[in-house]
Amino acid sequence: MAVLYVPQDGDGEDLSHLIGGIYENIVPSANYKICMVHPQYRGQGWQCMLGQMLEAEAVQRGIRLLCSTVSPHNEASIRNLEKIGYCYHSTLSKYGFTRHLYFKMLS
Repeated sequence: MAVLYVPQDGDGEDLSHLIGGIYENIVPSANYKICMVHPQYRGQGWQCMLGQMLEAEAVQRGIRLLCSTVSPHNEASIRNLEKIGYCYHSTLSKYGFTRHLYFKMLS
């Protein structure tokens, strides 16, 4: 399961403003919220494949920038985000926890 979340005005979930720089005024943007793979199927590339499917859906919806946060302790998810082209931006506090912020421009 992978979740594409399109933030609504004022819900506090728009991460795009944290990226700044050349990406600051790109809209629309969305969040790659979560990706879960059943333990029986881990290590078989499902997380990357689900991420790519989520990106394809985002492109169909006209989304140009995807943002995602991940626990700094979740090495598997960090590797998978980086493998499919996400770039590390910064470390922040989100949901009461330390999270790494990643982003990816979509074509």
